[in-house]
Amino acid sequence: MANFGKESDNVTNQVTYAVTPTGFSLDGQNLPNPPQTVTISSTGMLTAVPPFVCTYHNVGTATAAAYVLTGSYQVLATFRGVTSQPFFVGVGSASGDGPSSACG
Repeated sequence: MANFGKESDNVTNQVTYAVTPTGFSLDGQNLPNPPQTVTISSTGMLTAVPPFVCTYHNVGTATAAAYVLTGSYQVLATFRGVTSQPFFVGVGSASGDGPSSACG
């Protein structure tokens, strides 16, 4: 909902989203373009889909985890010709190098 003074409008269907891969998966491969790996709905909800990836790397020790991001998806929202600042989403939908093969 957007509030324009005294009015409230549902602008859900007037917003568009662009999702762009940046960086690499944990195995060093370029991240696939959507609709592979992630999809985004008309309401801006991101969902992990096959092929699953892990974009976190554990650079810590056996007793203290420390994670770095190897890649992410950049998301932009556009409404009435105005585009948002980008935000970045890491993906942890596949196994990785963390404890018990967790992503990260």
